[in-house]
Amino acid sequence: MFIPTLRELRPREIEYLYAMLQDEGPSSTSEIARRMGISMTNASNLRRRLIEHGVIREVRMGQVEFEMPLLDEYLRDLHT
Repeated sequence: MFIPTLRELRPREIEYLYAMLQDEGPSSTSEIARRMGISMTNASNLRRRLIEHGVIREVRMGQVEFEMPLLDEYLRDLHT
């Protein structure tokens, strides 16, 4: 179910998703940028593309969460 979507993503977009996994609930976009060691501009571009793919959504200004149900659990299983 997730494999076709993940294949469409760039490596940095997947890295963004893994950076989100460190949070319980919504993730701060500035914290994601810090974790990834990238500028806020680069993080915003990644965020925008992930929203366009329907993978994440903005829940409030500067906060995102997974849009696709269970994707976070799937990625955690892959990562461990």
